[in-house]
Amino acid sequence: MIRSTRRPPVPRGSFRTAGRLAARRLARPAPPLALRLLLWGALGVAVLVIASRSVGAVTTGLGAVAGNLARALPSAAPPTALVLPAVAPGATSAEPIFDELPSFTALPKLKVLGHVPTFAIEAGRRIELSLNGQSLGSFAFDQAGRFGTEVTLRDGPNIVVAKLLAGNDLVAQTSATVVLDRAAPPLTITRPKVGDVLGGPEVVVEGKTAPRVSVRVNGRVVAANPDGSFADTLPALAGSLTITVVARNEAGLETTVRVPVTVKPGPSAAPATQVGVALDRTRVKPGDQVTAQIIVTDGTAPRSGVTVTLSVGVVSIGTARTDASGRTTISFAAPTTEGDIAVVVLAAGASGRATLVVSK
Repeated sequence: MIRSTRRPPVPRGSFRTAGRLAARRLARPAPPLALRLLLWGALGVAVLVIASRSVGAVTTGLGAVAGNLARALPSAAPPTALVLPAVAPGATSAEPIFDELPSFTALPKLKVLGHVPTFAIEAGRRIELSLNGQSLGSFAFDQAGRFGTEVTLRDGPNIVVAKLLAGNDLVAQTSATVVLDRAAPPLTITRPKVGDVLGGPEVVVEGKTAPRVSVRVNGRVVAANPDGSFADTLPALAGSLTITVVARNEAGLETTVRVPVTVKPGPSAAPATQVGVALDRTRVKPGDQVTAQIIVTDGTAPRSGVTVTLSVGVVSIGTARTDASGRTTISFAAPTTEGDIAVVVLAAGASGRATLVVSK
């Protein structure tokens, strides 16, 4: 037999009371936005604190488990640190060394000589040489580490390689490039041309050769431009002149061009003026009268109409003009100062002088 239990009915007053409380809550104003943000922030901080404590606890637990495992496995070997071999500072390379291998040459036959550093010399080691990728064979070096052979170069760049081998293992290697250039450099003189008649006292020389070629003009080194063009100015006296230009490339081959020209005389320079001074008396007393006889020439002929100025000591006495014979005279009183007094005459940029002795 099934029995049913009935709960007593809820009084109607309870429903009315709950309804009034819900209405009051709905009627309350919502808190400000700033307050709500503050409450949510505080809640977030609390969550983070709880989470960090939980993580710490988990970490502590894992550490304990790891410790128990380590104690349970005493035979396990501890990890070993990786140790790299030390490299001595300033270590010297074991590369073979070529002896004065030229960068450029005009000869196809070339002796390749070299040596192995002393510290790299060991029994069983050898040198293997190759040229342009082709092996030339293996060579034993002597007690001093020296080795060598003769090779035949091809035109243009050639790559020589020397390998230091220990058995079949490569210890070190070195290489060098040698350029075989058997063609003399081009050379053209554009100015002057053969047979030109030029005005002195200087002659301009211009021309062109190949890049990286040294140039000499009548024995003087001329700096050529990167494209091989060059220019120079030579002093030249009147008469015949041969301009010799030599171009030399890096392989030592030369090209020489000679240009004979004629240098015509330049305008004649004006003859130099010469002034002569003669005193009628060279020893006088203070205040005595003295006459200076002056002559002005161009070295060969008298010059007339030239203004001359005479000074005694630092005192200017006066001026005069020369006559048709290039002569004139100026008289003056001897100064009161005793001693040797200079008498100077200036005329047409030239000067002449005499000495007057004054004494009581």
